[in-house]
Amino acid sequence: MKRLRYKSNILFSLIISLTFVGCQREKEHLSDMFDLKNDKLALAYDSAYSSTIVQNDQFVFYETENQEIIRINKKNHKRITIFRPEKKSKVQSEGGLELSKDSLYYVHNNCVFKSDLNGKNIQRLIFAKDKKEAEWINGIKIYNNGIYLLADGESDNSIFRFYPKSKKLEKVAEDIRNPCFSGNNLYYTEHGEVGINKVNLKTLKCRIIRGQVWKNKLQYEDDLVRYKGIVENEGKVYYICRGKDGKVKLYQYIDHGKDTIQHGFSDNSDDFVYNSSIIVGFNTHWDTSEERYIQIYNLDSKQEKKIKMPNDTWSAEFVVDNLVVCTYLDDNGEFGHILKLDI
Repeated sequence: MKRLRYKSNILFSLIISLTFVGCQREKEHLSDMFDLKNDKLALAYDSAYSSTIVQNDQFVFYETENQEIIRINKKNHKRITIFRPEKKSKVQSEGGLELSKDSLYYVHNNCVFKSDLNGKNIQRLIFAKDKKEAEWINGIKIYNNGIYLLADGESDNSIFRFYPKSKKLEKVAEDIRNPCFSGNNLYYTEHGEVGINKVNLKTLKCRIIRGQVWKNKLQYEDDLVRYKGIVENEGKVYYICRGKDGKVKLYQYIDHGKDTIQHGFSDNSDDFVYNSSIIVGFNTHWDTSEERYIQIYNLDSKQEKKIKMPNDTWSAEFVVDNLVVCTYLDDNGEFGHILKLDI
């Protein structure tokens, strides 16, 4: 009996220890590693496509307003600068960062570079001016071991698949808004946001799956259904839709069936930023004196939180982990960033 009780005590202690460790890990967020007052993140050209902050199990990498790339060690929170440009890009909001298993990719001065995770062994993979298909590289995404570039081409914001060995660019889709990769497909909206397109990444065949194709005459109509964002979460695709009645709802896309409503936003936000778990909606209401609110919806917990905007000129740029990166005008009338909201 004593031996059984002893084993039970050990098992109980082990469970408590694992639970405690689990709780400790849950508390570790990106905001715990940042100097929230002084760290200033660079803005990405298209936050729905790529970000200026990425992470893996060991490190966090982020690009500063000075176009430096900082690496933070998650274990000891030590930070080092692994890239400092000899010549700054004239474009402040470029294509952001991306990670593979053992490499860091970044866009600088209209080029895509690859380095190891220490910032060494730098290779220039592509310079847009060497390619007639792309005038400017606006984003980079690694998906299913493929490299996809968001770039200005014959049509604004085209997505190309890039083959490093041959340096070939293969056009996947053009006139891109709100891109989202899921499964073997790319989902996106076009100009006007009146429909959702789906591209099979193997065949590159494209079809419209919701809404309608944009036509110039639609610009004179007010009661249009608008698709404001597309999100992938745990293999499922969701889209944000503002109906003809002006109400904004989140739907789960069902390939062969009727889409289901997941959430109705409590205040009709008109702008959204999001990652795979968090959707942040806001409406600036510039022409009214109404109080401005941020709506934060968690796809995992299915909960919404509503908080007052911290500044009248506040505008959300992108979401990563528990950080909402924002722009605003501070007391001196200067451009600034705020890096954390409780989500």
